Amino acid sequence: MAANGEAQPRLLKVTRDDQAKWYVADLSDYYSGKYPYVWLRDNCQCSQCYNKECLQRETLTADMDPEVLPASESVVDDGRALEVVWPDQHRSSYRADWLDCQRFSESQIDPISHPEYQVWGAEMNGNIPTFDYASILSTDKVLYEWLRVLQTTGIALVQRAPKEKGVCRQLAERVAFFRRTIYGEEWQVESKPNVSSLGYTSKYLVLHTDLPYYISPPEVQLLHCIEQAKGKGGENQFVDGWNIVRQLKAEHPEAYKLLSGVPIDYKNAATDQYPFHMKASRPIIDYDLRGELCMRYNDPIRAPYMLMPVEKVTEMYKAIKLFNQVIYRPQNLVHHRLTEGEMVTFNNRRLLHGRSSFEVQAGSSRLLEGGYIDWDEVRSRTRVLREKLYGIKRL
Repeated sequence: MAANGEAQPRLLKVTRDDQAKWYVADLSDYYSGKYPYVWLRDNCQCSQCYNKECLQRETLTADMDPEVLPASESVVDDGRALEVVWPDQHRSSYRADWLDCQRFSESQIDPISHPEYQVWGAEMNGNIPTFDYASILSTDKVLYEWLRVLQTTGIALVQRAPKEKGVCRQLAERVAFFRRTIYGEEWQVESKPNVSSLGYTSKYLVLHTDLPYYISPPEVQLLHCIEQAKGKGGENQFVDGWNIVRQLKAEHPEAYKLLSGVPIDYKNAATDQYPFHMKASRPIIDYDLRGELCMRYNDPIRAPYMLMPVEKVTEMYKAIKLFNQVIYRPQNLVHHRLTEGEMVTFNNRRLLHGRSSFEVQAGSSRLLEGGYIDWDEVRSRTRVLREKLYGIKRL
């Protein structure tokens, strides 16, 4: 709603600036915006220029004149729209409320693409956000809330799920679909011979992220407990990577610089769904172009070769040892032993996770099933739900 109480903002005044090649538009909500001519021509919403069924433009940038000057303009429909006539006599109409949302670098940040993170440590013990499996499947609002928690907190428990295989797939397909890796779309974690990963043993698993030897590692992980061993152990540990980054920056800036700036080599060669030989070289503390954290740490699959200047090798080992000391601080660790029918869902690029060794008593077994979903699909589904539930308009 506009600041003066109107339901939608209206155009009060539109002024040409042919030297800057933009309009200056004053709106009734006290916003004054600049709208470049070429940008307006590129974003004409008429049926010739824009397909409203698939929401895609049908004009080509190659055909645009960056120096275009409108032939004329007028404010119409009592300030609700700006109508522009171009030199070729093509007419374009732009709604005032649409223009009001187009603020370029001052536009509202998409909260789905850029969530406000809740950074945590040991205080999360016993307080991991929890959701009901059946409610996620049946209720859009619960699905939305679960996905938002995954984006902001990075971890959530899903409880009261069936104790059977295929449950992760049902949840993944409520969002979109599984991501396929060298282990398939879904995989079972159980002790077995001739393993392709230490995860398929009963041994202790150090804090790590999955599949750092992928250029684009898996993003959201689902891990469902179907059977839990009646013996000791099998407890999961989780650490928030953003919390570790904060501590390293503040306490050990030189180590942080090394860990975030010098690539570490990872490799894995075995046979699972098919024979594979994976390699990647990236820093342990990695970021994408948007500044999104991508932790890449998995001690068992660090390559024996180190493709870095030999002078940095000893210092890198010191930095990795210090990194381990920080991630294993009691104030950073969250412990949780999954119960049968419970699922942990978490951000594999943000969190490090591990597992204590376990014993299986006679007559019992331990079986977990997991899979991955990409953030692109999670964010897409979240935006669609947000539009549906809260009437958020698309730009």
